[in-house]
Amino acid sequence: MAGKGITKTLVWILMGLLVIGLGGFGATNLSGTVRSIGAVGETDIDITTYARALQNEISALEAERGEPISFARAQALGIDQAVLAQLVASAALEDETARIGISIGDENLRDQIVQIPAFTGIDGSFDREAYAFALQQAGMNEARFESNIRAETARTLLQAAVVSGVQVPTSYMDAMLTYLSERRSIAFATLDRSDLETGLPVPSEDDLTTYHQTHLPDFTTPETKKITYAWITPAMILDTVEVDETALREAYAAREAEFNLPERQIGRAHV
Repeated sequence: MAGKGITKTLVWILMGLLVIGLGGFGATNLSGTVRSIGAVGETDIDITTYARALQNEISALEAERGEPISFARAQALGIDQAVLAQLVASAALEDETARIGISIGDENLRDQIVQIPAFTGIDGSFDREAYAFALQQAGMNEARFESNIRAETARTLLQAAVVSGVQVPTSYMDAMLTYLSERRSIAFATLDRSDLETGLPVPSEDDLTTYHQTHLPDFTTPETKKITYAWITPAMILDTVEVDETALREAYAAREAEFNLPERQIGRAHV
């Protein structure tokens, strides 16, 4: 418990020092609330990210030396500037990936998250509750964490391409240069009847007959059939038909066996 209290105190001390000492980076918005310590292009360097990275570096140094390291001593060792340089480099890569449109899909993001050991359950598989709890303990939400994973993976892809000297295929370069450098021009003129010196030709009877014979489908109507029918249902004539009383009695008498059935009793078996 004491260790957690010291950690929280250290974070607030770092935040306070950053508010005071990093004003030169343009780290305030219109409301005066500190949000970032700077930016590279369109990518801001979040102040919370800086504080967390600085805290991690100090914790690593404390573990290495086996003694507590004050913030003043960390500054004297240049840890704050080293962390800032790392974040500036990361922001530069992130800004470039955003500019050229490098990102990863949802499936790749999911595959990376489920492989993180901190998010596994007792059976060794991904645990949704462990995922939410770990992020809560780290002071992050899922949207921000997943956004960071996307940005970090995109930076890694770009950095690997730069370090390994990946070359663009010649065919791709030729296609891009052709697309960017090619130019097209078009000219058109509108003509009407008055622009024709000889006028429109007048077709002869033979010309019309020949055209008609060679385009018969355009002048032929498909064969069709006409069907006339009447549709009457009992419901349509129910209110208009009058049935003779004698005919009703005769019909009843003819089917009397269907309407007059012997009395029956249904018993229930007892088990």
